Amino acid sequence: MPKDKKLETVSDFNKQWISFQKQQGVYADESFFFDYFGHLLNKDDLQDKIVAEIGCGNGRFVKTMANYAKEASGFEPSGAVEIAKKYCEDCNNANFYHQSIYDVEIKDKYDAVFCLGVLHHLPDPLLALQKMFVMLKKGGSCYVWVYGSENNSLYLKIFKPIIQMTSRFPHWLLNVISFILAILLKVYIVLVSLFRFLPWPMKTYMLKVLKKLGFYYLKLVIYDQLNPKIANYYSKEEISSLVEKAGFGNIKTYHRHNYSWTIKAVKE
Repeated sequence: MPKDKKLETVSDFNKQWISFQKQQGVYADESFFFDYFGHLLNKDDLQDKIVAEIGCGNGRFVKTMANYAKEASGFEPSGAVEIAKKYCEDCNNANFYHQSIYDVEIKDKYDAVFCLGVLHHLPDPLLALQKMFVMLKKGGSCYVWVYGSENNSLYLKIFKPIIQMTSRFPHWLLNVISFILAILLKVYIVLVSLFRFLPWPMKTYMLKVLKKLGFYYLKLVIYDQLNPKIANYYSKEEISSLVEKAGFGNIKTYHRHNYSWTIKAVKE
């Protein structure tokens, strides 16, 4: 894998997480974390476990996991790792590593490894999954959340060409565009709420997730979509096959709000 590709991905998110440091309300609530998993994970699954998150950003999910786990570690290659440390400074069981998943050399340590919203941005997702496999104890579980291709064809048709341009924009311009689009998204959410009997695109996601977020976080969601140069959308078969190829077994899937995929797989 070319080194510049790896660095490019880190650079994309370095500015994003340093610019959007606020972690409050529903966005930081544990309900937002558990919403990713459906039937695949509950609080008891974290109890007294040693867990890790790959690409932990500003640390909000590490803090949630630290409330239940024996030890929670966050791996983050960007400067956001310093923000995560500060955010979790009151958690004496939280650790952070300023590392890319490609550079991790830890073996057979973790009961569970989480990779939420990261794998679909990586230049070599298979290698990343293989690294996670090595990090896990035998019988440990890997949880991965990725964008889904199912039910997103209209979105991809409209926005993929736009994202190919915006991913090259400077931060200030992307920030302005995200602000404008967040206003439009807010209006759209209001319309979906008022006329929910109509077949709105992404209606479930709007009502169950985005409606709960304040304007600041709607802007972040949009920025997160427009920013990265790599953003892959996987079908159920594609992500399951990739996880299996990395060595995992007992693969279970959850179609989150019918637009994305959460995978639970075991190191057997």
